[in-house]
Amino acid sequence: MLPEITWIDIFLCILLLAIGVYGVNYFKRKYKIDSPFFLLLFYAKILGLIAFILFNFFHENSGDTFVFYKGGGMLFNKFIESPSAYFKLIFSDSQNMIENLKGVCGTCGFRGDNSSIFMMKITSIFNVVTFNSFWLSSMLFCYVAFVGTWLMYMGFEKVFNPLSNLTTIFILFIPSVLFWTSGIMKDTLCFSALGVLFYFLSIEISFKKITNCLLIGLSVLILFWLKVYILICLGLAYFIYLLILIIKKRAYLIHNVLFVSAVLFVLIGVGFEFLNDFKLWNHSLIRLKDFHTYHALNTDYGYNLGEMNYGFFNLLLKSPQAIFTALYRPFFWEVSNVFILETAVESFLLLILFIYTMINCRLKLIETIKSKQVVIFLLLFVFILSYVVGMTSYSFGALSRYRVPLIPFYIASLLYLASSLKKGVEAV
Repeated sequence: MLPEITWIDIFLCILLLAIGVYGVNYFKRKYKIDSPFFLLLFYAKILGLIAFILFNFFHENSGDTFVFYKGGGMLFNKFIESPSAYFKLIFSDSQNMIENLKGVCGTCGFRGDNSSIFMMKITSIFNVVTFNSFWLSSMLFCYVAFVGTWLMYMGFEKVFNPLSNLTTIFILFIPSVLFWTSGIMKDTLCFSALGVLFYFLSIEISFKKITNCLLIGLSVLILFWLKVYILICLGLAYFIYLLILIIKKRAYLIHNVLFVSAVLFVLIGVGFEFLNDFKLWNHSLIRLKDFHTYHALNTDYGYNLGEMNYGFFNLLLKSPQAIFTALYRPFFWEVSNVFILETAVESFLLLILFIYTMINCRLKLIETIKSKQVVIFLLLFVFILSYVVGMTSYSFGALSRYRVPLIPFYIASLLYLASSLKKGVEAV
């Protein structure tokens, strides 16, 4: 249930909001940020947080955000009782955490997966800072999302310099992104971490700066523990992109080599894990089958990809359908409630933008991509992640949330291609 809000909570939220507004204006002056979208994004994230909380209260009256908050609250109580015991739990393994979070497991349907436990650990840090206030912790998560989103935008600005106001609006103010990345959710931290990594990928990283190393390391850690598939999709796309560059130009930078090495290390580690315990692959397939069957047959907002054969190559053959589903569904006739309607409208607009881009492309698409080869990386990331999301969601509600990380990249790529082909220039 939604935690009660008192007059003290209201006062502290207003105070924290005032501090946030002051901080945003301070950084705007200090770093000479001329864009009017800096402040607008901050206020949009606050509105997204309000909408997210209201949705969870009136529609679900439960959900992951409350599970994470409650788990973080139990860890906060450990901190009050004994700070040393708290830090021992924070750095303990999942099994030890599960034993100490039985209250969450018993009341919220929490299964004790590693990513949720890690999320509770992070939430507890926010709870310690806010003295276990759900409202203040939610606002701090929102502030983190604001920073990550702006860094992502700065990455796009660096890649597609200059960005038009229309492109900026489409990138920063996507309704589903504002909604799902503003509260106490894995998506908030993962989207922020993705924004940080993309920003550093778009510039020449100086590893001599400790701050850069800490931000990159923290972002990789967050993605690895919360949603490792995003990290793998990003790394795989960047690896393929670098191979293309090396083959064509034989040009590579030390930070590219280090990043690819780190990605390969993760991929090799995951591969060995599956090779050492082949039952894990079978277990994952069983869960995937059950998940598909449940949502396809027992929910009004489920979807299916037709007859499924869960062999490796058969799953790959489903990639066009999975990618199309992740990007352009649900259709309007598949809408079952108001929330799914918003997703359908967003998907329809994405489809219109894609068709518009293809009409403008004619025979110049390849030439345009060659002129700005980073588009290859962006589209690779979009299509790889779309496949993963389309294959595993099987619910339009989950689909609208899981595809959030790829939407800005897809829109930015399409708008660049459309404007470049129409005007004959590289700038968006």
